[in-house]
Amino acid sequence: MPAGLTRRPRVATLILLATLLLAPALLAMDVRSQSVVSTVQLGPSYYGGPYSIAYDSSRGVLFVSEPYNGTVSVIADSTDSVIATLTVAQLPPVGNVVYGAIAYDSGNGEVFVTDPYTDVISVFSGTTYASVANVTVSATPGGLAYDSGKGEIFATDVASDSVSVLSDSTNSVVASIAVSGDPTGIAYDSASGQLFVANNANDSVSVISDSNDSVVATVHVGGSPIGVAYDAARGQVFVTDSDSAAVSVLSVATDKVVANVSVGTYPTGVAYDPSTDEVFVSDSSANTVSVMSGTNDTVVGSLGVGGDPEGMAYDASTGDMYVANFYGESVSVVSATASPVSTTTTTSSTTASSGSLVPSYLSIVTIDAATIVLLLAVAMKRRASGPDR
Repeated sequence: MPAGLTRRPRVATLILLATLLLAPALLAMDVRSQSVVSTVQLGPSYYGGPYSIAYDSSRGVLFVSEPYNGTVSVIADSTDSVIATLTVAQLPPVGNVVYGAIAYDSGNGEVFVTDPYTDVISVFSGTTYASVANVTVSATPGGLAYDSGKGEIFATDVASDSVSVLSDSTNSVVASIAVSGDPTGIAYDSASGQLFVANNANDSVSVISDSNDSVVATVHVGGSPIGVAYDAARGQVFVTDSDSAAVSVLSVATDKVVANVSVGTYPTGVAYDPSTDEVFVSDSSANTVSVMSGTNDTVVGSLGVGGDPEGMAYDASTGDMYVANFYGESVSVVSATASPVSTTTTTSSTTASSGSLVPSYLSIVTIDAATIVLLLAVAMKRRASGPDR
């Protein structure tokens, strides 16, 4: 050995080899893969297709509003096929409005659908599909949420900056709550008895107590909030800030924003999957659905769906997420499995096709078994030829 040089240990080489050998196995165990397993094609429309989805766990069906067809399609989750069609009022364009919101009332088995053009909420039986009532509300009903604790439906009235409260026993308006500019999405927190309303025009979320039907807090979020989803496990609320290309995470305990996550280009819909502790966020401009980890509030990947994805609903029976593709005139069925992630990434452009979700941190580099064997052979050859220097 030449003077001045010292023998270096082979620890670095061994650590590298161990990492290369173990990484694929570790990733296969820890990473959950999502993929579009089915696409339910719905009827053609002169402007757009499905917008909002509600799930009925008792019968294993999903109700999908198609505002520009004036219909609601009923999909069986056992076959992913349309088994019935309900006729509602035709909904022509009404400016920047949440079209055809829908909610399922598990207490009395009824379906509520908004008609912002006539200021009416249509009520249907979830079993016979017969019309039950038409309830007139304040002005331009948008989002809907069912309050199981009180047996009430909360409807955001976009044009009147208010929230109407409907009794599901009488199908009549029992209260009206003033909120901020252009209330759109809404979600119910069964643990606290509160409702969270996204105010699109003034970048805030109103917190409503269902005990006295009043606003108890106002939380400022990102630009133009639209969708709202509740995570019962952590007591958090997820709000899509469409103009900020982000999702605000609110703590129910403090009514404060605890995280702000950059997501896609124009996030709109949002839904929480309690089985995987993940948050699904639709990006209507990129034709994708991003997936966030509920554990650390980070985006773990995205997958292509149909054109202009909007509303989503989680099916607790099958563990699938249903995505309404407005311009795609279809519903994408996303399934989560524990299989290893494919190394093929899905494009996030406007022409993104359906495929498997690939976490962003896995798309940096891909190492297969042949590469590992080659690197191992090179290292062993170097070791046989002489010590590391």
